[in-house]
Amino acid sequence: MSSFAGGIAQSVFAFAAESDRVQAFTCISGVTEEQARFEFSKEVIIVAVPKSMTLRDEKFEYTSTYLKEPGAVIVRRRLKFYNPSALCGPEDFKSMNTVIGSMLSDLKSQIVVQLK
Repeated sequence: MSSFAGGIAQSVFAFAAESDRVQAFTCISGVTEEQARFEFSKEVIIVAVPKSMTLRDEKFEYTSTYLKEPGAVIVRRRLKFYNPSALCGPEDFKSMNTVIGSMLSDLKSQIVVQLK
């Protein structure tokens, strides 16, 4: 497991660090996969988990799955980013905005629980 606080979240939040870009910025290709298991005590009911997501465009492939098990939730995420050079320009950023926004929404999603 990579760091759920870093890893994919850190990569996506780095892309979204600025709302507008006017100069080239670093964007290096790579693949990151992570998995986490969240276990809950018997006094906790898992009410809802986020919907799984698949996103694909010319630069990104992103998948997330949320598997609800008795007393636990397993989260799996995979991000593949492809760019032919180590830099992206302002026009690249504009074309990536929609998919970056969707990934951010997924990364901020929450598991809903309540006490019995």
